[in-house]
Amino acid sequence: MHYLLQGGFPCKIILVATPFAPLEEIPEIGNFFEPLPHLDYSKATHKESFNRVKFVVFHSDDDPYVPLRHGKGWGKMLKVDPIILHNERHINLPEFPEILEYL
Repeated sequence: MHYLLQGGFPCKIILVATPFAPLEEIPEIGNFFEPLPHLDYSKATHKESFNRVKFVVFHSDDDPYVPLRHGKGWGKMLKVDPIILHNERHINLPEFPEILEYL
């Protein structure tokens, strides 16, 4: 997302358990995601580059680190239905067959 928002042109972006905003509710990893301070994600969706990208959002319904509302936030902003996996925690899987069709 940072690459796209800085002017890059990927053809596909797959977000997996991605924070939508800083994670204040979990102080130990609250600084893991640092949004670009000069870019407004809500306005960025109107950029021409967003229209060229196929977005896919994966999230688990029981992620202990990144709540499901973050996946739903990405889905809403990017105008895609997030793919909600059940009981996969933070999607730290040795195999991830659901993602293959999007690669």
